[in-house]
Amino acid sequence: MKPNHSHAKQQHIKQPLPHYPHIGQRINRIYYFGTLALLAFYTLAFSTLILLTENFHSERRLSLVAPYHFAHYEQGNQGSKVISPLITIYDDFNDLPIILQDELSEGFEGVNSFQFDEEIPISEYAVYAGKIRSPSGSKIVYAVENTDAVEWNDVTFFFVEAAIFLSGFAALLIVSVFIVRAAKSISSPFIAVAEQLERQSDDEFKPIIVEEVTSQELEKTLSALNNYRQRIHDLMAREKSFTRYVSHELRTPMTVVKGAISILRKDQNERVLKQTSRIDSAVEQMEQLIQTFLLLVRKETSKDSVTHFDQVFVDKLVEDIAAKAEANGTQVVVIFNNPFELAAEPLLLYSAIHNILTNAINSTVNGEVVLRITPQQVVVIDNGVGLNEKVRGYEGFGIGLLLVKDICQKYHWSFELSENYRDRGCIAQLTFS
Repeated sequence: MKPNHSHAKQQHIKQPLPHYPHIGQRINRIYYFGTLALLAFYTLAFSTLILLTENFHSERRLSLVAPYHFAHYEQGNQGSKVISPLITIYDDFNDLPIILQDELSEGFEGVNSFQFDEEIPISEYAVYAGKIRSPSGSKIVYAVENTDAVEWNDVTFFFVEAAIFLSGFAALLIVSVFIVRAAKSISSPFIAVAEQLERQSDDEFKPIIVEEVTSQELEKTLSALNNYRQRIHDLMAREKSFTRYVSHELRTPMTVVKGAISILRKDQNERVLKQTSRIDSAVEQMEQLIQTFLLLVRKETSKDSVTHFDQVFVDKLVEDIAAKAEANGTQVVVIFNNPFELAAEPLLLYSAIHNILTNAINSTVNGEVVLRITPQQVVVIDNGVGLNEKVRGYEGFGIGLLLVKDICQKYHWSFELSENYRDRGCIAQLTFS
């Protein structure tokens, strides 16, 4: 199985962002929802006000005319009397319509309105009750007005409400044109900033410039953003220069050390040869570290930067950590079946896996380290002391894992170090993009 890693230059694949509405859309939504809620509120308020006004005027009108008609009973007349198509007066509670008797008490005095939605058709009455003096004594008489006959019916009321709502909605549409333009004017500079940031590569730090009409808030944001980007650019340039200069400066003493070792090897003393071998191994590790630093700061352009991840590559990894594993009494188990190619500098990939393995072996005494390699990821599992403890004499989790993270950042891989809750120890997982 050979995955498609033929492109040499690693491209940063930007993950799709969740679909969030931009500022203009938010302003439009708030405006539309707010205006519709306001229209509904005012339509309801208007309807309620109309009903209250109708009842108030009916009760007020009846309170004024009823005492005038009650003179009929003050003169000794009895029985109900139709005053007009709207008003009827009563001198006996039991003569009132049954539906009003159910709502009133016999001793009720004053004025009130009643609407009976259960009736077909719906009926509405205003009732005025007052005490009078007649030849037979004082008693309570009643004036009942059929207010439903003079008030708006349901159809008329519906059309009035609809007219109010539609006129408000028409005004909403007219105003919305200006709101949409204003929202677009507010949001477009921010969209322009986001688009410029999207178009620029990870190592490009040109100032962000918006030529459209801006605001004081946007100008402050742009100023802070550009200053921050300039600081990042300066720090990255300083880091690259420092790494490059230090690496070159270290090569000179390394060359001197290697020359001295070649001279010492001429002495066939067994003790001297043993120490020169150790020094030679340390110099080789130092040279690899220097080359790793230089590759990290170099912008990848070579089409030859492809690692052939085969059995030879794996055997070299295991061979280089064999002595350390033996010293710790640690068994290294390798699970690798399918060779593949990966678009990366061989030395950087080697350094990343080597440092992960070294970290696992340093943390594991008389235990086991499992190296599992697939075209998608490299997983190293140990049953050592875990993340929260350290082996005596080992300060752990130093420059090695920092280098792993830097290499992963260069190629946009992911690296995760977690607890191995099953067998104790750690699980290090390097996933290729």
